[in-house]
Amino acid sequence: LSDLGATGDVWGRAELAGRPAALEGEASLRGRDMGYLWEDFTFTQAGSPWPILGDIIVPKGVTVEFEAGARLQVAPDTDGMGGGRQSSLTEIRFLPGSVGMFPSAGDPVVFAPNTDSPAPGDWQGLHFEDPDDTTVENAEVRYASIGIDLLGPRAAAVENVLVLHHSSIGINAS
Repeated sequence: LSDLGATGDVWGRAELAGRPAALEGEASLRGRDMGYLWEDFTFTQAGSPWPILGDIIVPKGVTVEFEAGARLQVAPDTDGMGGGRQSSLTEIRFLPGSVGMFPSAGDPVVFAPNTDSPAPGDWQGLHFEDPDDTTVENAEVRYASIGIDLLGPRAAAVENVLVLHHSSIGINAS
């Protein structure tokens, strides 16, 4: 936390640059689901669907695991955090030194908008900025602006992924 100028733990009991994070309570995404994730977390299939109302930000030293069959439902056309690459659309963002663990087999992890009438560009997408040891695999990213955005010399690898109905770029690597 100190690397980010922050104090606190897990969700919501943290402050970054004097601004309280958006979540309250324990390491659970039930309720108001956005903010910095300060400890390792697993998105389980049993807990699905996981509602995401604003940016999920994974800082250095934190590992997020996605179980096979987990479903993350992103609120369309909004970003409760008001930040990231597009301040009006939600993204799931892995900062340098973070780790994302995806299943290599089983049902894919699905990232999609939480609406009966999805449209391309309903949310920003997955963003990986120089993460450690991350391979995005066995996943479906639906109706994002940029499905998967890979930045940095250690950009995440991508295998066995479907990016469907994006409004801009399916996979961006730079």
